[in-house]
Amino acid sequence: MVDPIVHPGTPGALRPGSDWRSRVESVCRAWYGTPFRDKGQVKGVNGGVDCCTFIIGVAAELGLIPFFVPAYYSQSMPINEHGDRYMNTVKSYCRELAKGEVWLPGDVLFFHLPGAASSGHAAIYLGNQRVAHADWRDGVREDTLARTLFRRFSGAYRFKE
Repeated sequence: MVDPIVHPGTPGALRPGSDWRSRVESVCRAWYGTPFRDKGQVKGVNGGVDCCTFIIGVAAELGLIPFFVPAYYSQSMPINEHGDRYMNTVKSYCRELAKGEVWLPGDVLFFHLPGAASSGHAAIYLGNQRVAHADWRDGVREDTLARTLFRRFSGAYRFKE
């Protein structure tokens, strides 16, 4: 069964508390196995999402933002060619974390990819150097920040309250 990611959340949900990490992990875990599909918007093994729509869907389920389809989302737009405009859509709902500020579960980490002007990939921080992201080969999965893909860090952001 396909589960479209139209899960409107309640913006401004309370964060870090005793259950926050487990809630973030639980919501992300429900997405694991969703295939990578460029500009996809459907959760589940029969659907597909990219890193941006995965983050939007998780944040909406957590009640941090309302679900939306990113602006500048032309089906003919290669993400790594116009990554800045595409990723800035997610960043507009966040504040940038200062260097040295502690990352919390649910924060969004951005990374440079070859061919991307700035941020070509993003992931949700889970804690303990782990992230959830939409991997172009394996779909939505959990990974460690030690993976080569994550060596080109470009910034950390937190959804605004």
